[in-house]
Amino acid sequence: AFCWHPGEVNSAATESTMANIQIRYRFYGKASHAASSPELGRSALDALELMNIGVQFLREHVPSLTRIHYAITDTGGFAPATVQPYAEAMYLMRAPALPEVRDLYRRVNLIAEGAAMMTETTVKAEFIKAIVRAVGWNFTGNEIVDGIMEYINEHYSEKIGLAALSEMFFVTPGHIARLFKKYVGESVVSYINRIRVEKSEVLLRDGVSVKDAAEKVGFESLNNYYKYFKMHTGETPANFVKRLK
Repeated sequence: AFCWHPGEVNSAATESTMANIQIRYRFYGKASHAASSPELGRSALDALELMNIGVQFLREHVPSLTRIHYAITDTGGFAPATVQPYAEAMYLMRAPALPEVRDLYRRVNLIAEGAAMMTETTVKAEFIKAIVRAVGWNFTGNEIVDGIMEYINEHYSEKIGLAALSEMFFVTPGHIARLFKKYVGESVVSYINRIRVEKSEVLLRDGVSVKDAAEKVGFESLNNYYKYFKMHTGETPANFVKRLK
């Protein structure tokens, strides 16, 4: 499929894009005078602000390559002494692949619903668009590192090692290690295991057992899975599943 994006020149783009979903969240409350009868009002603007705060806290607990953007498009009005009965915002959620962005969308929806519950308002989510990631990665600006990251994200369930990556990308293992540390900030092994843990979190949320999730994402033993899961999330897989119930 072809798509168009505004730019300063007419050209065929070769850079990558992430999978993304764009949603408009509309909050509906009840208007009242904020001084004489505030108890009668239910502020849609309060709900929207609470949603935004919730999303800020969510950012700490999502995979490292995901992105959440938003714009407040309607605050409900200009009168400060009015409890605003309507407010809306546009959210754009990005992730390297569609399953991750779908899970991100699910979690943002829960925050929106929670904000509506806290304020006794209602919220409606209007789907705007969704795009599957285009081929090619360009996250670090280094072609070798981007290629390795793409390969890992597509083959994380397989056995991956520095020696195999070295043969595949025609670079020595030591050079790969140095490049990865420079551009990604962690070792290749750490990155592989972090991606596996993040992928397993999606499976666990879908009801897959801990043992099956570990196997599906490429961990050869449950001990290693528990070790790296706790290293990257601060809790065991069992505690993670318990919190979902």
